[in-house]
Amino acid sequence: MSDQIVVALALLVMLGGLAGVVIPFVPGVIIVGLAAIVSTFALGINAAGWMMVITVGLIALGGAGASMALPARRGLRGDAAHSSLGLAAVLGLVGFFAIPIVGMPLGALGGLFLGELHRHGDRTRAWASTLDVLRAYGLGVLIEFGAALLIIVIWLPGTLLRL
Repeated sequence: MSDQIVVALALLVMLGGLAGVVIPFVPGVIIVGLAAIVSTFALGINAAGWMMVITVGLIALGGAGASMALPARRGLRGDAAHSSLGLAAVLGLVGFFAIPIVGMPLGALGGLFLGELHRHGDRTRAWASTLDVLRAYGLGVLIEFGAALLIIVIWLPGTLLRL
């Protein structure tokens, strides 16, 4: 396979990974990182390539970790219960199959709100807890998206210079 085809395929996978950043349960930054690493090995790795592989790997793991940990940590600190987060995950999964595209986020949001409403018995407190988790999720998405873009910015110039 020619080097140009490897680079083009890697870029396509990376663009898919960037889109996957905003979809819950899709490890977008990991997809971008793996595309960069696999393509680097496919093109032939040297000392600079090893440095890029290590750097990209660390950025991908850090971005993925932040996007998973922030919503749960912030939600629990903001008074959201484990049971509410669990209900959000279950209803998000049900929503994924029930209503394509929008079902997962709507189901997760509804599950979180219903769990908190049941727990507090007060819509205002339930909505406040729900918003805390949503803000943390948004921050996680921004961090993961930034990490994915950083991976592309590190990978692309070095790869293009080798062609």
